[in-house]
Amino acid sequence: MLVFLLSLTLLAFVSSAKLPPNVKLCSKKDQNFLRCVEKNMMLAIKEFGPGSPDLGVPRLEPFFIEKLEIHGSQTGSVRLDQNYHNVSIYGFSISTISNLRIDHDKCRWEFDSVAPNIRMESDYALNGQLLVFPINGHGKSNVTMEIDIKGSSEIHTTWLIGTSVRKKIYGANRTRKPKKIIVSV
Repeated sequence: MLVFLLSLTLLAFVSSAKLPPNVKLCSKKDQNFLRCVEKNMMLAIKEFGPGSPDLGVPRLEPFFIEKLEIHGSQTGSVRLDQNYHNVSIYGFSISTISNLRIDHDKCRWEFDSVAPNIRMESDYALNGQLLVFPINGHGKSNVTMEIDIKGSSEIHTTWLIGTSVRKKIYGANRTRKPKKIIVSV
C-alpha cells in the first residue's frame, strides 16, 4: 500500500494531470521540502480515498483484494494455511507518514508510518494443525489492527510518456510491527 502512496507522490511531482486543489507540488529548492512532501502525501491519501479515474488511482477506501493466501510452515508442531477472499481493507486514509528521508542521487525514499486503525473484512478458510489437534474453519472474519511501519523504496526505472517523465518503484522493504490485533471470526 505504501508503495502505491510513493507512486502517487511521484505522480504529483512529474504529472501534468490536474491534482486536487489541496494537494500541492513540492519544490526541491524549498528548505522545508521533506515536510512539504510528508504533508502532501497524507493529503493525497485522504483525497484519493475514493480513487481517481483521471489519474489511474484505484479506490483506497475500502481497498479491495480478491484473494489473499498465507501459507504457514508445513513442518513443526504448528501448521496453519490461511485463505481470504473478497478482502476489504479500511483505514488507509488515516495513516500518517513521518521521518521522511529522500536520497535523490540514489532514488531512495525512507519513512515511518502509523496506521492507527486498519480493519480487514473478508471470507476466510483456515486449515492446519496445532500439536495433534486439527484446525479447520471457514466463515466471515473481521481483523482490526494498529500497525507501526518502517519502510524504504528505491526507484530505478525512468521512461518518457509524451512530455512527462515517469518513474517506477523497483524495490520496497517494509517492517510492520503490530501494536494491537483483534480478530473476530
